[in-house]
Amino acid sequence: MLEAERSGPCCAGCHCGQEVGEPLTARAQTPLRTVVYRYIDHRKKIDRLRQDSTTGFRITLLAFANSAGDIEIGAVSYRHVRRFIVAKTDDGVSDGTIRQYISRLNTFAQWAKLEKYTRRDFMRGIKPPRKPQCVPRSLTADEARLVLDACPTQRERLIATLMQQLGLRVGEVVKIRRCDVDLDGRLLFISGKGGKERQLPIVDALHVELQKYLIDYPAAMSDPLIRSLTTGKHLSRGYVSTVISRIMLDAGVKAAPRDGRSSHCFRHSLANDLLAADVDVRDVQEILGHAHASTTLNVYGRRARSLTRLWSALEGR
Repeated sequence: MLEAERSGPCCAGCHCGQEVGEPLTARAQTPLRTVVYRYIDHRKKIDRLRQDSTTGFRITLLAFANSAGDIEIGAVSYRHVRRFIVAKTDDGVSDGTIRQYISRLNTFAQWAKLEKYTRRDFMRGIKPPRKPQCVPRSLTADEARLVLDACPTQRERLIATLMQQLGLRVGEVVKIRRCDVDLDGRLLFISGKGGKERQLPIVDALHVELQKYLIDYPAAMSDPLIRSLTTGKHLSRGYVSTVISRIMLDAGVKAAPRDGRSSHCFRHSLANDLLAADVDVRDVQEILGHAHASTTLNVYGRRARSLTRLWSALEGR
């Protein structure tokens, strides 16, 4: 997980690229914790609508600063990062969370280098745990109905319907604003990965749920469509994922944590249903918001064809 290339170590066992005896600049002598707080302020400016993102960075970077101790940013090295990651792993932190830690530290390290706090890349050689390839789980029509029936309020029911009818990602659901919904024209404007926008039709089932929701939760055109009942702001992705998982448990669809049944199941179910109905892969690509049709085929189409071949092989013995 933590392999590294040796190149000009500043000390024994270090792989940061800093040469021995290389002088520190004035900015490099800034305490690590101070630089972390400056970076958090920077995140607040660029993540105005993503408070959960800023919070995640703050928790990770302050934990790293505590682990590294009272040192200057220019003294941070591979060894400090490795010690932090190993300690978290020993504490039982999951591989998924470790990958998130490393991603945040990488982003922080690149920013610190860009801002001239350091000339070294102290993340060089730090590699995240390999991400396991999970087999997507789909929901049957009956299971999807059970989830909808288990939703305690119209807000949760709308979230589930958006995912079920349009295959939206959690991150896409939480970004929708009231002005993105055109009930008369039956169009929904979606901001997807990488800021890519697409338009999707509001099908009958979704139209009904939207009308009911807007009666219970009226909103100004500039407001988030689905928002916190206390702050009026966008919900976080983590909160929505947790809510849907809890509803799936209540509905008897989800058996245990990490069983493959999550909010993303709706997306997999829609894609599999469309491809099974011989819908053109380019149309499925557009609905799901994939940048390339090859992604749609590799994730869904190839697996469906493979299962068909396996079925034929086993039945034909």
